[in-house]
Amino acid sequence: MATRNTNEKVFRKFEKEVLDKHHKTLALWRRDRRNARYAALAQFDCNVISTVLSPPDPSRIGQLQLLKNLEEGLSEAFRWLHDGSQQFNIKPTDDPNIIEEAGKFCQFAGKYVNIADFHKMYGRKQVDIEVDEVKKRVRFVIRNNIQSVGPMLGMAEQSHRLGNLPLVSDPSSQGDIGEKLFSLLRGIEYKYMSGHIALPDVSIANDENIKRQFELAIPQEPLRLNDHEDLGGFTVSEFDQFYNALRRWSFCCTFGFLLSIMELGKQQWECAPTQCIERSEFYDSLRKLTGLPDSTLFSIVQRLSYDRRTGWPDLYQQPLFCGDKTISWSASVVQNSRQLRNMLKLMSRTKELQNHAATLIGRREAPMLQEISNLFSHKGKTENKLNTPISKGKEKGEIDILVYNKQFPDEILIIEGKALLGVDEINEVDAATKEMQKGQNQLSKVKRILSKMNIEEKS
Repeated sequence: MATRNTNEKVFRKFEKEVLDKHHKTLALWRRDRRNARYAALAQFDCNVISTVLSPPDPSRIGQLQLLKNLEEGLSEAFRWLHDGSQQFNIKPTDDPNIIEEAGKFCQFAGKYVNIADFHKMYGRKQVDIEVDEVKKRVRFVIRNNIQSVGPMLGMAEQSHRLGNLPLVSDPSSQGDIGEKLFSLLRGIEYKYMSGHIALPDVSIANDENIKRQFELAIPQEPLRLNDHEDLGGFTVSEFDQFYNALRRWSFCCTFGFLLSIMELGKQQWECAPTQCIERSEFYDSLRKLTGLPDSTLFSIVQRLSYDRRTGWPDLYQQPLFCGDKTISWSASVVQNSRQLRNMLKLMSRTKELQNHAATLIGRREAPMLQEISNLFSHKGKTENKLNTPISKGKEKGEIDILVYNKQFPDEILIIEGKALLGVDEINEVDAATKEMQKGQNQLSKVKRILSKMNIEEKS
């Protein structure tokens, strides 16, 4: 019978010799690396668009899971395709064979991420393993003391927001929004360049009608930071100007892609919305769309450039691929990103910006608590107190929000607030879980102190 040590040894051997090397046996790995990178982006953009616009099942779980897998697969694929150099060159191609190979490459990458999550859970003693060395199989078994594996498995960028998008939650709106956009974009003579579509004039992205339809289709999720807050070289307002312009640019290319397929008979590999723009043209276009000075544009582009400054690059936090002569990006990644949240996450993972990011993230707690308090006052007609200190003997605590209603004098609601950023992958989920457990301990302490206080002390 195999012992735990034997299982562990074989398990690590499979991990090193099979799992971590399999992507190098796939056809895309033998292609020109520049073409391979483009093909990975192009197949992702095309697949995301077709998935979002496909009729969803009533629960949308299947659609969300598919998008989650596409996103995680692309992110992992690019970690493999990045050689660590500062310049990240991408070369468009309209070869359908390369695009197909990229799809298979990213599909395996998505499976790899799921398996890797279980490997991490095994390292944290959240699951056990059963190893069959002959068949080269590993089975992960949930431990009895673990109530649920689900909360430990991170969610992809769109999984927790996609269901609220009008294009998904209300499929009937697709036709209305789509037709209005098509009528605005039909007159544009799109350019087709080596398999991807390009705008002849990016100023269409500043058209007020385009802005209006874009907000209806993909509304922003505001993160409560003041416009003047410094993000380390540029303000929140400047970053929003830049990124929203890039989102609308991508949005116009996405609908140009749909027009090209539906009305011009183009194939997907001939008109992908993936963008690969000459550097000078890129900066000229963003200067025209935003009015921002060159120094600010350069700072933002440098921050968003895909590299290894964090040791574990994330496609949604660093969506721009800056080569010797071009700047490239995935239209779907850019237009669907929660950009300010991802910027704060990138800053928190960058050594020289970590402390500043922690300050900015922490500042969100006060307005968050105030908003929750206002909600209770408005909806529940309650009276509330914020940040109320309490003590009994040497034990001290603080109640973030104390909610009470005079009609029910024997009941109060105690709320502990934590200003956390949304989580995407298992390490972030683990850290967020620990922070929430810390909050639960603080609530327990508050309840313990309150139980010892008399009526006069509580009043």
